[in-house]
Amino acid sequence: MGRPAPAPGSRAARSASPMADGGTVSNILNIVAASFAARRWTHRAIERPRAIEVTHDGAEIPWKSYAQAKDGDRVFVYYSLCPENAPPARRADVARYLTQASFGLVVGGFEMNWDDGEVRLKTSVDLHGEPLTGPLLQGVLLANHHAMTDHLPTLLQVIRGESTPEAAYEAATAE
Repeated sequence: MGRPAPAPGSRAARSASPMADGGTVSNILNIVAASFAARRWTHRAIERPRAIEVTHDGAEIPWKSYAQAKDGDRVFVYYSLCPENAPPARRADVARYLTQASFGLVVGGFEMNWDDGEVRLKTSVDLHGEPLTGPLLQGVLLANHHAMTDHLPTLLQVIRGESTPEAAYEAATAE
C-alpha cells in the first residue's frame, strides 16, 4: 500500500502534479462550489491539486478545508487541515491522540503525514456512479466540521506539548 496523497493545498501537494482528469472542473466540484456559494462560505478554486478551498476564519480556531473529486468523479473527499504541523518530537503523541479521536468517529478519520507532521481530517463518500446530492454533501461536510470543531483545540494542545494525548482526548469527548 502506498503513501496517502498529500492534502490539497499542503506543501507536498503544491509540488505534486495536477490530477489526471484534464483541465476541466469536475461535476462534483461544480456542485460543491454552488453549495458553498449558497451557504455564503468563502471559497475559491485551486489547481494543484484541483479542489475547492474553504477558509473557516469565523471559527474559534481558523482552519482551511478542501473539497476534491477523485476517481473520475466517483468519490467526493473533504479534508480539513490542522493549522499547525506536529513537530518531530511530538508526532508519536499526536498519532496516539489521532488514533483515539478517529476510533470514536462514525464517518471519517484523522491522518498525519509522519514526514512533515501535517495533520488532516478526511471525510468522503463513494458515489457508485450516482450524482452528489445535497444530503450526501451535507453528511460529509457536517461530519467533518463537527469532528474538527470538537477536536482541534485539544489536538493543538497535544501538538504544542500542553497536554497528554489521553487528557486531551478526555477533554474533547467530555459532555
